[in-house]
Parts: sequence; C-alpha cells; structure tokens
Amino acid sequence: MENSGEIRGTVTLQNGETLPGVTITVQNNTSDKNRLAVTRANGSYLINYLAVGQYSLKAVLTGLNTVEFKDIMVSANKPTRVNIIMESSSGVH
Repeated sequence: MENSGEIRGTVTLQNGETLPGVTITVQNNTSDKNRLAVTRANGSYLINYLAVGQYSLKAVLTGLNTVEFKDIMVSANKPTRVNIIMESSSGVH
C-alpha cells in the first residue's frame, strides 16, 4: 500500500531467549484503530500496511509483564523497528 509503513521487531526475554506466541497490539493514536500480530517461533513480528502517524504498542504473554510503548512514529515506505524485552511477572528469572 502506497503511503503506508510498518512496525517490526523481535521479542525476547532478558537473557536473549526469543519468545514465540506474544500478542502484539498497535493502536493508531489518531484513529484509535487497532492491529494485532503474534510473534513467530523466532520471536519476530511484523505489522504492515499501517497509515502514517503515531502509534502505541503493547506486548502481552501470560506469565510475563506487559510491555507498552507510546508515540512510535510510522513513516511512509520505511520500516519502524521496535525490539521488545519482556520479564517474568513473578520477578523470578
């Protein structure tokens, strides 16, 4: 899609282990429209064909602390990389 961008990255634990199955939600700060993705076996995710603008991102996996990012700028025809490090919600690693 012309004049659109993407958010991509990898989700890992603090020790560098990749995390499959993490639900990634991005929300357009202007329209409030949401898009979802789930990380692959190698911990990577891709949400493409996003309208240019600012987004919030949330990463969720049971047993780990939810991670949130605000004001991620998505530009046309240029990938925006957001790598995420998650940690145990119990404080035990």
